[in-house]
Amino acid sequence: MSNKNMEIKIIYSYMYNRQLNIHRSKEQVWKRFMTLEGSCSELKELNDRFLLDTIYTMEKLSGKKIPREEIRIFIVDRDRGGSFHEPMTLQFDEDQKFMFVELLHLVGHHLVVDRGAIGEAKINLVVEEAISGLPLDFSRQLKRLHKIQEDRYPLEYFRIDPKKYALKEKNLLEHFPSIKKEV
Repeated sequence: MSNKNMEIKIIYSYMYNRQLNIHRSKEQVWKRFMTLEGSCSELKELNDRFLLDTIYTMEKLSGKKIPREEIRIFIVDRDRGGSFHEPMTLQFDEDQKFMFVELLHLVGHHLVVDRGAIGEAKINLVVEEAISGLPLDFSRQLKRLHKIQEDRYPLEYFRIDPKKYALKEKNLLEHFPSIKKEV
């Protein structure tokens, strides 16, 4: 199912940062850009230790494969806007564990076809289940991600609450019918 040859490329691009920060002077963007890569050491460690295996788990849970052999992730530092999944652009945050969770959420957009609040909920389900086996606690970061989504979809936000649902095979099959039951 998964592509074991997938390559992850983290990209720091001054021109892309400049394009996303047109409200700042070139000097301001350059100053912040020069410290960006060095500010992401914890994210790099999380990615090196967990990212590929977690993506493979997400593919298995969703029953879909990421349709590319390379994932390019642009890291940006900007005041306006946030992260988005195409091209995969991750907003710098002091909380590197939050960046990791948000990165997994962006990957989830390539595995879940539903959009809007329902799609966000399905992505949350896959991300939460995939990171539940990691040896770190991401509960604070997940809570923050959900709060951002609630603000984005205030009238329709739908979240599959892990306390309400056992995020195991029965519920995954219910929400992702394409998953084949293993015999």
